Amino acid sequence: MQVPRRKYPFGPPLEPSLAVAKLAATYMRKGGNFPILVVVLTVFVFGLLVYSEEIKTMAEYSLSRYKAQDDAPRAFPDADRGRPAEHGADVSESAPGQQQSDAEKRAEIAGTNATAAAAAAVNLLETCDLARGEWVFDDVNYPLYREDQCQFLSQQMSCLQNGRRETMYQKWRWQPSGCSLPKFDARLLLEWLRGKRMVFVGDSINRNQWESIVCLLQTVVPPELRSRRVDGPRIIFEVKDYSASIEFYWAPFLVESNSDDPKIHSIAVRVIKADSIEKHAVHWKGADVLVFNTYIWWMNTPWMRVLQPGAKNWTENDKIVRPEAYERVMKTLTNWLDQNMDPNKSSVFFMSMSPLHIK
Repeated sequence: MQVPRRKYPFGPPLEPSLAVAKLAATYMRKGGNFPILVVVLTVFVFGLLVYSEEIKTMAEYSLSRYKAQDDAPRAFPDADRGRPAEHGADVSESAPGQQQSDAEKRAEIAGTNATAAAAAAVNLLETCDLARGEWVFDDVNYPLYREDQCQFLSQQMSCLQNGRRETMYQKWRWQPSGCSLPKFDARLLLEWLRGKRMVFVGDSINRNQWESIVCLLQTVVPPELRSRRVDGPRIIFEVKDYSASIEFYWAPFLVESNSDDPKIHSIAVRVIKADSIEKHAVHWKGADVLVFNTYIWWMNTPWMRVLQPGAKNWTENDKIVRPEAYERVMKTLTNWLDQNMDPNKSSVFFMSMSPLHIK
C-alpha cells in the first residue's frame, strides 16, 4: 500500500537522522553542553508532529491487516498436537483408554455445539428472505480461502491460474436486506456432514460448486486427514475424522446421454435418453444430500435430440422442442427421487438457471 504524502509549502522536512546530526552539530559548534537526550527527544517530537498524518495512515493500514488475519479461520488447528505445552499447561500423559475417552467427549461436545449452531442458523434463514439484498465489499472476513492454497481447484475454475492477479473480486459477500447471514463455518458444516455423503450431480457449473465447497472445507482439515480420488465420472473428497464424503458426479443432462464421458463430451450432435437415469443414479443412491443442476447445455438450439424407443445407437433419435424434452427429464428425475430417497432422512436441492463460467 502506498501511503499518501503530505505537501509542504517550504519543501519536505529533513529525515530524522539528518535532523539529529544537524542539531547536535549546531550545539557542538556553540560549545554548549546541551544533553544529547534532549536533542533526540526534541527531534522525536518534531518528527511526530511533521509525520503525524503518515503515521496515522500506516497504523490504520497495519491494524486492518491484523484484524483480517485474526478473524480468518485457522488453516490447520490440529497442527499443535505433539508440541510442548504452553507454560502452566497440564503436560501429564494419559492412558490410551483415557485419551480415547477424552476424544469421544470432545467429539460429543462439538456435535452438541454444532447442532445448536445449525438450529440457530436454520431458524434465522427460515425468517429471512435471502433473495432480497445486495453484494457488499468485505475485505476483513473474505476471501474464505485462497486459490493458491487449494490443491483441489482445477485450472478451468481458477482465475489465478488463468492469469488474473487482482483479487478484490473475492471479497464480496451477499447481504440480505432483513437479516445478516452467519459467517461460513467449515467445522460446523463438517460436523453436520459427519458420517454422511453429499453428492453434486450435473455439469461443470456443479463441479465448480463442488470445488468451491471442498476448498472451503480443506482450510480446517490437515492434509493427512483428507483425500481426493477419481472413479470414472465421480470425484470423491473424503474427510477421515468425520467419515464424510463430498462428491461430484458428471451427468450434464442428469439422464443418459452421448455426452456422459467426463473428459470427452464436446460432441457436435448431443443426444439424450430422456427416460433412462438408473445408469447414473445407482451412484447417487444412499446419499444424504443431493445437489442437481442442468441448464446451460440445453440452450444451444430450440430443439433437443431424444433417443427413440428401442434404438440401437445414438443416431436413431427424434428432434423434440427443448421445453418438452426438459420436462420429460425432470419427470424421470423426480420419479427416481420419489422411489429412492427418504425425505425424512435426506435433502435434495436443484439449481436450474445459472450463468456461463465466463460471465
